[in-house]
Amino acid sequence: MNIPEWLEVSKQRAVENGYEPFEDTEAYGGEVFVKDDRKWIHSLGRLKHKLGVVTDDELEALGYSVTDYNHFNSDEKEFSWNIVMKTVNAELIEIFGDCAPDANGAIYLGDGIYMDEEGNTFGDWNR
Repeated sequence: MNIPEWLEVSKQRAVENGYEPFEDTEAYGGEVFVKDDRKWIHSLGRLKHKLGVVTDDELEALGYSVTDYNHFNSDEKEFSWNIVMKTVNAELIEIFGDCAPDANGAIYLGDGIYMDEEGNTFGDWNR
């Protein structure tokens, strides 16, 4: 099973926060993490969609800890963004080669176009 990086981090956070893993083929990632009869949430949006619920209170009523998710694990979007950016960066390196940045940290792509560290493109006219 190919487990996303953010899910591995989420599983690690669950254990670090006292949740115990139990194998469960129905659970996302193949395990459910439980502490004090409350279940750890890896992805709030995915879980709500899977269970057909809308509110956090509905999840709480089903035995999930929304409080712990918000306190310890609510940055899954950041992980997803980092993974996407790593993929984009790898594709750009494949296309343009391993370009060294100039003194301003920008990489020359060609035809007077540069890209900064955040992935923004600009031309010679902006330098």
